[in-house]
Amino acid sequence: MGIAPYGYINRSHEDGKKYIAIKDPEASNIIWAFNEISKGHIPADHVRLQMNKREGVSMSRSAFAKAMRNPVYCGKIYIEDYKQEEAYYTEGKHEALISERLFNQVQQIMDKKRKVEGPGGRVLGNERFPLRGLLICPWCGKNLTASGAKGKSKTYYYYHCHYKCGFRFDSDKLNELFELEISKLEYNPIIKELMKEMLLDNYKQFTYDIEAKRKSISKEINLLNEKVANARDKYLVDKLDEEDYKEIKRITKSQIEQLEQEIQQMVSDSKELNIRTKIENALDGMENLANLYQQGDLQTKRTIGCLIFPQKVEFDGKGFQTPKMNIVAQCIYQYNNGLGNKKTDIEE
Repeated sequence: MGIAPYGYINRSHEDGKKYIAIKDPEASNIIWAFNEISKGHIPADHVRLQMNKREGVSMSRSAFAKAMRNPVYCGKIYIEDYKQEEAYYTEGKHEALISERLFNQVQQIMDKKRKVEGPGGRVLGNERFPLRGLLICPWCGKNLTASGAKGKSKTYYYYHCHYKCGFRFDSDKLNELFELEISKLEYNPIIKELMKEMLLDNYKQFTYDIEAKRKSISKEINLLNEKVANARDKYLVDKLDEEDYKEIKRITKSQIEQLEQEIQQMVSDSKELNIRTKIENALDGMENLANLYQQGDLQTKRTIGCLIFPQKVEFDGKGFQTPKMNIVAQCIYQYNNGLGNKKTDIEE
């Protein structure tokens, strides 16, 4: 492979055979970068700039872009086509830093083939517009942008749609309304145990669904393997020509690999350790969420907004609506609305 990629280092065994080994902190940096890009919250180059602030060797823009395309990080080696052999990927003998699914997610985002949930897109580095890219227009459904307009004595700042639509709203007022919306997610610690148990029940149901889906996918893989076996039998007795057999084998192999990736990810998701502690930490973080949002910088505010609302939020001039909310935030919101004036009775 020549010089080891960023995050690895060239080594040799006692018999002289060469290999690449993991090298920290660069390896930790590349793992962090892949995970950040997969969220779709900020562009790849912004991730690179943040990564370069961490410990370890910095990367140039071109080197970083090349690294994000390198399958070596998910344990694969690309073999180029040679004579009549088609190009293909093979398993490397080195230790992978990330999963194949995470690598593919990043490729889709960088290729812009997958519609990324969340704000995504270009980030405007202006503290006045922390919600830029998160909001959609209530009139036409397109993304709201933000900008300033010079008046006679001062500049006025707005979140607005494109000029043909015409929707706009004062940015300071909208930011205040969003902070008020965040404050609705602060909860009375008395209901913490109730929410924790409910989230644990949801997690158990989630893992049960995973097992059922895993069995279904395993069955589908078996059927695909049978399809290849049947095609091979026909080819051996001259009932199927070589080109058709190779095409069936190629397509079926690709389908099996995708299904196996799904199973690997589901198994990984179902093995979350110490889920009770994770839920407690999440609930603890929600107690001071409004204060954290108000005092946070631009990136902190955007991150909180994206975590609570993983899909775009519609602002109708008075309130916010979204088809999907973070499960912890949704539970708190429902409890707060359900309790209403009963909070005083509970405290007593």
